[in-house]
Amino acid sequence: MARTLTEIRESLGTSLVEVLDGSPSTSRFAEWKIWQNIFAMAIWTFENIMDIFKGEIEILVYSKKVGSMGWYYDRVLEFQGENDPSGVFQGDSLIVNDQGIIQYENIDEGKRIITQAAIAESEGAIIVKVAKDLDESNYQKLEAPEVLAFEVYLDNIHIPGTNINVISQSPDLIKYNLTIYYDPIFTVTTIQANAEENLNEYRTGQGMNDKIYKQKLVEKVLQAEGVVSVGINSIEAKAETDSIFSDIGIVYSVEAGYFNYDNDSNLTLISYKNL
Repeated sequence: MARTLTEIRESLGTSLVEVLDGSPSTSRFAEWKIWQNIFAMAIWTFENIMDIFKGEIEILVYSKKVGSMGWYYDRVLEFQGENDPSGVFQGDSLIVNDQGIIQYENIDEGKRIITQAAIAESEGAIIVKVAKDLDESNYQKLEAPEVLAFEVYLDNIHIPGTNINVISQSPDLIKYNLTIYYDPIFTVTTIQANAEENLNEYRTGQGMNDKIYKQKLVEKVLQAEGVVSVGINSIEAKAETDSIFSDIGIVYSVEAGYFNYDNDSNLTLISYKNL
């Protein structure tokens, strides 16, 4: 861990007393103090750079450690395949290279289909949530043949004795019913657009498997230009495996790892002057 500038200056000062015959000048303008500060700053900068470098190396080593969550994450994103002549998706062939590492016979990044992944441990198993791109800002679940090929791929590369559960579902749905109190210097159309833009920013800003906090979603709407206050009528959620919507309370764990807003979501706009 890098030392503070004070610690380094004191160390240099102690060393100087040891090598000089007698104590150096105590004047605040003494030449040796100028050089002491210069060398102290150089040493402090070097030690901090080394701390940063050490941290980056430790992260890299952990992510590459076989069987770590980082290792599984990298391997998941490397999954590749394509449709066979009959139109059915097939994973590419794997080989064992000269270093004993399982990899694709022909690595082709253009054939990788998984763009979003989250890896977590739960009750002795590794949970792998995955999705692929639908368009520029939306994701979708893998199709059944893709999931099957992906599971075969994981069976080949996983650490023996490890249980892996793959989840690839349609996005969870969030249904909001909010009352927005706005400044009437803005038109209703503008307020509606600003609020929906911020809601979409909240959605696209979520990482795979991030939790949804009710208050943070409302705060995002409140940040929209022209919005004075926001009343919560309801904010509900439903995963693909659920039959009905349920209130999310304070926080909601996204089952699919990603979500969309339900088409029945509603924003009621009222001028704050009518309060």
